[in-house]
Amino acid sequence: MATCTDTFQFNQEEMFKVLQRCLPDDLTKTQNLLEGKDDMIFGWNSQENCLLALNWRAARSQGSTIKYQTLIPSATLPFTVDRIAPSVDGNFVAVSGNRGVSLVELPRRWGTNGLYRGDGKENIICRTHVLDDRLFTNNTHLEVLQVKWHPGSPTGSHLIVLLSDNSLRVYHEENLKHVWRIGPVPKMKSNGSTLPSLSDFGDTAVDFDIAPPRVSSLLPFGEDTMSESTLLSASAQLRHKVEWPILILRGNGNVYILSAGLSTKKPRLQGPLTMTPGKLDNYGLSSCSILVIPCLPPCVVISESTGKIHHCLLLDVDEEEAGNESFDKIDSSLQISPSEWRLHVLETVELELGLPQNSDSKSHVCPIHLRRDLATESRYFAYHNTGVHAIFLEFVKQLHDFAEAEDEADTEVPYLGNESRAEYILCTKALNSGQVNPVLGFTLLQSPAGLVVFLGSGQVVSLNLITDPNVLLDWNSEKSQKTTQATDAVSPQKKYFADSIETRILSILKGGLSQPLLKLNNNTEPSPQELLELLMHATQTLREQYFPRHEKCRQELKKRVEILQVLNRQQQEEIQELKMEKKRIRDNAENLAGKYEDMYERQQSLSKRAQEVARLVSLLAPSTLQDEKDFAQQVEKINVATKGLLKQLEVSKGKISRNQQQIETWEKQNIQKEFQLPPKREEVIKKILADMKSQINNQIMEIKQINKMLDI
Repeated sequence: MATCTDTFQFNQEEMFKVLQRCLPDDLTKTQNLLEGKDDMIFGWNSQENCLLALNWRAARSQGSTIKYQTLIPSATLPFTVDRIAPSVDGNFVAVSGNRGVSLVELPRRWGTNGLYRGDGKENIICRTHVLDDRLFTNNTHLEVLQVKWHPGSPTGSHLIVLLSDNSLRVYHEENLKHVWRIGPVPKMKSNGSTLPSLSDFGDTAVDFDIAPPRVSSLLPFGEDTMSESTLLSASAQLRHKVEWPILILRGNGNVYILSAGLSTKKPRLQGPLTMTPGKLDNYGLSSCSILVIPCLPPCVVISESTGKIHHCLLLDVDEEEAGNESFDKIDSSLQISPSEWRLHVLETVELELGLPQNSDSKSHVCPIHLRRDLATESRYFAYHNTGVHAIFLEFVKQLHDFAEAEDEADTEVPYLGNESRAEYILCTKALNSGQVNPVLGFTLLQSPAGLVVFLGSGQVVSLNLITDPNVLLDWNSEKSQKTTQATDAVSPQKKYFADSIETRILSILKGGLSQPLLKLNNNTEPSPQELLELLMHATQTLREQYFPRHEKCRQELKKRVEILQVLNRQQQEEIQELKMEKKRIRDNAENLAGKYEDMYERQQSLSKRAQEVARLVSLLAPSTLQDEKDFAQQVEKINVATKGLLKQLEVSKGKISRNQQQIETWEKQNIQKEFQLPPKREEVIKKILADMKSQINNQIMEIKQINKMLDI
């Protein structure tokens, strides 16, 4: 059955049982022999010098039917492996130690279970490239400090190696592409020499990380020039203008930036970066690792071996402040430009390295390794010889809200006052005891989210990463609240009561130190006295962390009650005043209603009197006017004339009908006789008829006009 410290049941897998039997010889320092990529987990077998691979999702769903696969390097590794790093696309695994680096080329995956070579063959020989074997053979003091894959590699096969001689080497598969100087070459001490070296003063690089890229308008100095016969596409030309700022950390806490592209031969080295504010607490003489979180602006995390972690913002510097180019004081051949960036230290978090059993316990010192959480920008992890911590960045949300603000004029610069909090997830050492149980492997899982820790005792700790609402934030809701608060004027009282009492209590109770899982070495059992001291320490921690928070909650509740009581008294007084005002308004309303009734009755009486006056005026006015009389006489005359014209018209119609009858009768009698009037008589008759026709037409026109005037 799975225990509470092994949620994914990895202790039951045969691969981890093999790793438990084949632990490395050096169990005094933190290593990274366990890594994950997508659904594959890689583990290094230190005794047989081979790589073990397991599809953990398929193994979890199908049980024991899925076996691990052994990837055997084709070349013998001439160094002891202490870290592995899969590439971004999963085609290579970088296997490195203090004295060398090798690339293991992974075979292809296919099939339903996603195994290598499809059939799930147990032993597979993989092609291996040993990088610069002769370099480490000729330089016995040369060591590998850090190995990372370049995120901007188009083929996913560019590897950057940090060496102890202050140089960065860029490899494309097994081919060396560039050697970048990042500091003066340290001189090794001769036997019996007491003179200090650069490493004693912390002037050598200890770690590096790559910040988000930026597009430069000008190509960097010393960049490869393409021949005229080479035709580059637009995307390739743009790629040559992309610069990746590489942040380099030295042991004395100074940070340098190397702006370089994949094809840059001699990049620009800038630094050291100015750290603001200028406090001694912002600098560490025992810096060991650096991490860049790609928020806006980028967040730089610098850790010290004493347990202190500095959270900084990488900000741009004006061109006037940058100055001119200079040379390194130690090595005049190394050209260093003043930096275009500066670091602003927001806060310093101090980790608890082990559980102290009493107040006189000395602090523990060990290198701290940092790891990003790809699921969120508000969280990262730190692991070391004494366990694992999870650090939550509270200011990332405020930076995101400020960057996403639409109206820049009305947006205030956020006050980054929320302190980050660190949770001690896993503890592997009590400070007063001599037990050492370092972390030999640390990796993060996705879908479902979880972390896997491989300890020096052979134990595997796998835990679910429960999503904290403060880590994965609802940006939309926060943005909507921000817009509503920006539009409305918020008073101090409303701002105080903006959050509910439940939210306020939860914010007070959260944070602080937590009790980690205790995983000591199984070889030696703690004595009853040590167990009692651990129990007393846990009890004291709970009292110091939880009781003050509950007391603060009580004070907050008391304060809220007092404020609410004062507000209640004010509201009671306002209610009494409102009641009196209501009574006055009611009396005024009654008086106004009485006046309205009187005025309404008076208005009705006046309206009736006005109507009566108008009626009497209309009765006393004359019946007909002079114009009406004249118009009536004119109409009467027109009527008489019209009647006379109608009689004449009837007489004319009778004459015409009689003449027509006479003409027809005469024609019947004289059909065969040809009668022709004399010309004079014919003209007279035509003239008479024409006059009669004109008279008839005039009479018809007059009758129509009269009918039109009378509307008949």
